[in-house]
Amino acid sequence: MYKCIFIWFFIIGSFTLSAQRQYVCEFTDTITAVIPDSVFADMLINTKPDIEIPPEVMKQFLSQVKQKPLSMIQTRMVRAEIDRTVISIDRSSKAGNLTMETFDSILYKNDEIFLDSASVSGFAKSPLNRPRKQFVATGKRVNILNYACDEYLSTDSTCYMWVTSELPDYVNPGIRKGNIQGAVLGFELKEPASTTKTILVRFGRGL
Repeated sequence: MYKCIFIWFFIIGSFTLSAQRQYVCEFTDTITAVIPDSVFADMLINTKPDIEIPPEVMKQFLSQVKQKPLSMIQTRMVRAEIDRTVISIDRSSKAGNLTMETFDSILYKNDEIFLDSASVSGFAKSPLNRPRKQFVATGKRVNILNYACDEYLSTDSTCYMWVTSELPDYVNPGIRKGNIQGAVLGFELKEPASTTKTILVRFGRGL
């Protein structure tokens, strides 16, 4: 009898511990199109008169895009566990005047990013081959959903990252953070043609 009670409590305890290690997080991506000044100037200068769109209209359009860039919003769902974190995009959430294809799902594991594939696991065997960014603390702190986050900036000044020590290290929306410890609750990444800002908007545990 006592053995049965012990086993029952052990099963309940194991299930509770496992549930506490699983997190479901909802992030909002805001993607903004970026036209570098050099490209913008070149497009204005080299607008050809023989194209279907009149040069004046094209120049006006480019000026408007420069002043108010095209943007898109989408929901990024994160299911974080100790041994793997899966990040996926909710396609039905897309809104905005920018049309841009993003990933369907990616795997974050051991501070590496694996793209989705047709393999048995659903992800590539080898991690994404991109140069690693190095981060340094800016000394600033921000609050995201009442979690205190330290701000970090990459040494190439292309990426901000907000990290909290109040949540497990494997809570991550899909960005490599090197030796920075803690959960990533947001980042802003500047790329040649776009800027992506991802922020945690909803958080649950054991869902």
